Order: sequence, then structure tokens, then C-alpha cells
Amino acid sequence: AYYLDKIESFGIFQEWLLFSNHSFRIKNVRDISIATDGILSYTKISGQEIIENYSPPDFLCNDAFLEKNKVMLSRKHNILRSKSALQNADDIALIRLKIKLEPNEIIN
Repeated sequence: AYYLDKIESFGIFQEWLLFSNHSFRIKNVRDISIATDGILSYTKISGQEIIENYSPPDFLCNDAFLEKNKVMLSRKHNILRSKSALQNADDIALIRLKIKLEPNEIIN
């Protein structure tokens, strides 16, 4: 939203929105993660030892570890900080959907 302060009128906003809109059509989705670019902002904490190497996007969006835990993302963030010596340098918003289908169901 910090881009919006550069928009001077509704017409300019409409033009900006027209060229900033992204749509995706995916069939048979079962697992999808949507994240802001902050997920790519993790940087090394200087002077801290790396115990395990994790890829933040993969660990936060794909890894099923702790998926039934209500505070899964917070716990994973803490693991990235304590075990991989990584901290985020930007804010992160993340949505993860896992859809369980019966074998004969198809999403169109």
C-alpha cells in the first residue's frame, strides 16, 4: 500500500490498478501458498551459528512440519531465526490453503 501515496487522482489509480492486476487460473488445486515479497527478504544474522540450513520460502510455504499447530508460522519463523540464523528484513503476509478432495472429485 505504500505505493498508493504516489497516486494523485482516481484516474491514475485506475490506470495503476489495470496494469498491476494479476490473475491466475489453475485446475485441480490441492495446495497453494500466496506470499508477499517479504518472504524473500530473509538475511543472515551476523555472529550467529547456523545449525540447520532452511530455505525460508520452501520451509514456510511447502514444508508440512507443524501444519496442525495454530501458531505454525510463528514457530517456523523462530526456527529460521534460531537454527538457520535468518531474520526477515521486510514484512511478510502469507496465505496457505490445503484442499482435501475425495479421489473422484475434480475442481474446474
